Amino acid sequence: TQSVTYLYQRFEALMGMFFLAAVCCFIRALRESGSQRTVWLLASCACVLLSIGTKEVGAMAPFVILWYDRAVAGVAWKTIVRQRWWYYLFFMAIWVGGIGFLYARRLHYAQGGIFDPSQMGVWDYACSQPGAVLLYLRLFCWPQGQSLDHALPVASGLYEVALPAVAIAALLAATGWLAWYRPPLGFLLGSFFLILAPTSSFAPIIDIAYEHRMYLAIAPLSVLVAVIIVPWLLQLTTAARSSRGQFRAVMVSPVLACLLLGPVTAARNEVYRSRVTVWEDALTKNPDNQRAMFNIAWNIEENPADQQRAIDLHRRVVSRTPTF
Repeated sequence: TQSVTYLYQRFEALMGMFFLAAVCCFIRALRESGSQRTVWLLASCACVLLSIGTKEVGAMAPFVILWYDRAVAGVAWKTIVRQRWWYYLFFMAIWVGGIGFLYARRLHYAQGGIFDPSQMGVWDYACSQPGAVLLYLRLFCWPQGQSLDHALPVASGLYEVALPAVAIAALLAATGWLAWYRPPLGFLLGSFFLILAPTSSFAPIIDIAYEHRMYLAIAPLSVLVAVIIVPWLLQLTTAARSSRGQFRAVMVSPVLACLLLGPVTAARNEVYRSRVTVWEDALTKNPDNQRAMFNIAWNIEENPADQQRAIDLHRRVVSRTPTF
């Protein structure tokens, strides 16, 4: 629901819009020549700047564009350097300036729990991210169990660290194989990992997983699924036309999918009825979610009938984290 209605983290949605606009402008530039190509490349540069200015994840747009340039458009490295050296040099300058900006503002980010090893260790965060990415992929396949704040704990033990790491390593290996033998498909799967890299790799952030980090990363995954499934569905439909019963079965399947997903979406929307219900849902999904406890208490404590529950929730939070 969040990825459809943008009820949370509009920054992420706006960043994604400029990110995709930058890619679209670049694709348009490849179809033009002369001054028209330059205009579209400049428009792409402007969109990248707007994306980065909205949220730092936009800094991955140049890497996605470069991968598209080489893998999908099929342009040789020598041609890329000869024809668009200034375009990519601009992005290199932006990256150097961005690193300097992050360093200069490191205390500001640390106050928000970002890049602060004292709040979240680099190793702990890196070990926890494979499980977080698998959670995103599970929700992508079937949107059941969504939460405004999963409040995932730091991963520990063989089951929580090693098994998800092996699964992600296999996906990365598949990305490498596709990049070599099926470059367009490798580009799509690789773009998914590139978009998640700033928030789902090793740079520590106090929150291990948030669903809004998938707003943009859903795009290449959706295209990848379409590219793989649509040709197969067309073949199946063509074969089924010889049998009216089979053809109806094929045509009914999208309707059944909508009938299944429609109630799930409607039920999820009910969670956002009030400030209390959305945090009650998060607490139900994770009974140890301290932020959910605090926010529920904060929103009900002025109601005399709920004051005792608010006190109990505050005490539970303080008993777990006295400095909360």
